Amino acid sequence: MMCSDRISIQLDLTPLEELIKFFCLNKAQISCIDEPLTFLNQLRDRSLVPAELYQKAIKMRNKDRRQGVVYQILDWLEKQGGQSVKMFWRSVFQDHIVQRYPALRTLQTSFLDGSFRSHENLTNVEKPIGCEEKETELERPGTKRKKGIDETEEEEESPSSVSSSGQKRPAMNPTFVESTGYNPQSRRTPCPNNPLDQANDDACFICNEEGVLVHCKECPRAFHHRCHLPIPQDETSRDNWKCTFCVLKSNQQLQMQMRRKEILNSPVSENKLHCEYLLLCMYKGDQLHVFTGNPTRADTEWGSVISEPMWLDKVRTKLLDHEYRTVGEFVCDINLIFKNCQALNKGNEFGEMGDKLNKTFEKEFQSIFKL
Repeated sequence: MMCSDRISIQLDLTPLEELIKFFCLNKAQISCIDEPLTFLNQLRDRSLVPAELYQKAIKMRNKDRRQGVVYQILDWLEKQGGQSVKMFWRSVFQDHIVQRYPALRTLQTSFLDGSFRSHENLTNVEKPIGCEEKETELERPGTKRKKGIDETEEEEESPSSVSSSGQKRPAMNPTFVESTGYNPQSRRTPCPNNPLDQANDDACFICNEEGVLVHCKECPRAFHHRCHLPIPQDETSRDNWKCTFCVLKSNQQLQMQMRRKEILNSPVSENKLHCEYLLLCMYKGDQLHVFTGNPTRADTEWGSVISEPMWLDKVRTKLLDHEYRTVGEFVCDINLIFKNCQALNKGNEFGEMGDKLNKTFEKEFQSIFKL
């Protein structure tokens, strides 16, 4: 009998309670697998992972934080019930997966020979025992993860839906405000009694990389000099520096309501803060750098199909060099990026990414200009 047949039969014969317990006891171990893209794709193909968490995991560069997101996925999967857990085991015990991940191959062996039952008493598993212990090692979003044996410092998983960076927080129970976009007034972030009590991010809000960062005095965000707009000056006092998100928020009450045509015809010099904010939102949304660099360098097809290539770095350069006279010229170049994208990628995943980022731009444009 083939191994796949044995697994299928044993999964059908094993009570769901035992499969759930087996899953619960090994969530932390599974979340630590190296290079989990193939594993995540397997789950995605079988609708065993939320799209938002899948995107968050594949974009995460920091290994420890990525493990935290994978654990969130497994935690979500557990809550879907026994049939979903059974489908999970059926999916990850396939040959190409266990050959790729030794940890899953070990679990498969344990499952087939029945030794997984000897690890814990599997009776009375209405609420699987062991989840609490695992959750102290890798806890849910918004809480600290215990320091592992090989770790030298604590790291937390950011709860922000628009930032995948880690945050160091005071020991308190945070509450959250949900945000579906990049609105600076409603960024999903922990809200202690005094926001200034909250420590800054330890990774750049835009690129999610660590390094030498400048920290905003008003919010937890931190940025590389090269990632922020405008670029912070070297002589800027780090204690008093405010990011564009916070500066725009404080100036929003002064924003006069105008019609769209009036806004597009208005000088960039009077709306540079708004343009910088919108461009930062685009960089933040383009975590895979699909629209950041010059596309003609990587794809010769662009030159033969697209007469006027445009990309975010070029828009940034033109904005910093004061080449835009009106807001409309700036918006036209942003729209050109997405127009070119649709011309070459209609109906595929890159076209969908461009459409999603385009909608984000329009939503933020309407929000900050009060349309």
